[in-house]
Amino acid sequence: MAIEQKKTAASLEEQDSKIAFSPLAKRLMWVEKATNVNLLIKGLIILCVLLVLADFVIHRHSYWSFESWYGFYAFAGFVAFTLIVLAAKQLRRVIQRPQDYYAPHAVDDEAYPESGLDRAQAPRQTDTTVSQRAGESQP
Repeated sequence: MAIEQKKTAASLEEQDSKIAFSPLAKRLMWVEKATNVNLLIKGLIILCVLLVLADFVIHRHSYWSFESWYGFYAFAGFVAFTLIVLAAKQLRRVIQRPQDYYAPHAVDDEAYPESGLDRAQAPRQTDTTVSQRAGESQP
């Protein structure tokens, strides 16, 4: 199983090397690998733990008494993030439209013709037709 994954990853890297990417995309390609994503997540977890531990060392001049609690800002940030996600789920229910909301006026809702879809040959342009379109007189 691991050998197949390595072969698949190698073939994807070969395909990526053949595709022309923009300079910004080339700088961000490291995020595509699963090992790098895992390292990024672990790094963020370590950073969060260090920031909470720094809360025990750094003295803050708080205005309210509850601001001086250890880990208050980490907890408040987590609660705020959770509330935003829950509010977004409720907002989705309010603004969500049915799947066929635009159907009566959508182009893709029109009936697809059964025939008449063959490729037609355009008439070949000659020098005379080009000159006529340009407004030149024919000799």
